[in-house]
Amino acid sequence: MGPQTDATSKAILIVDDEPGVLRACARMVQAAGYEVLTAGTGREALAVCDDHPGSVSLALIDLVMPEMTGPELAERLRAAYRGVKIVFMSGYSADEIGELGVMDPAAHFLGKPFSAEMLRQKVRDVLEGRG
Repeated sequence: MGPQTDATSKAILIVDDEPGVLRACARMVQAAGYEVLTAGTGREALAVCDDHPGSVSLALIDLVMPEMTGPELAERLRAAYRGVKIVFMSGYSADEIGELGVMDPAAHFLGKPFSAEMLRQKVRDVLEGRG
């Protein structure tokens, strides 16, 4: 199945402090036809969004990052961009994260490592409200 006809109108922000993971995720999402913005830190992500003339529909955010955690960044993005959808990514399991209490249990989550198809499916599902 190809990308949605309106895929390019939906910018996807990807934030990960590991450059290799960031590049790989960007390639996977771009291959699905989405416009991609990337950042290595929470502060950089906010600056990239401020400089972007369009809207950000979805943010894929590494849960554990230096300087600003994924949940802190998500809170700031939600305050600045009404309706932005958030997917947290982590090498920790959902159960481990729940035990640490660092993420809302109802939040969208994608465990690392993941395949290109798993990432693209999660993006499609969240954008379409299937979660």
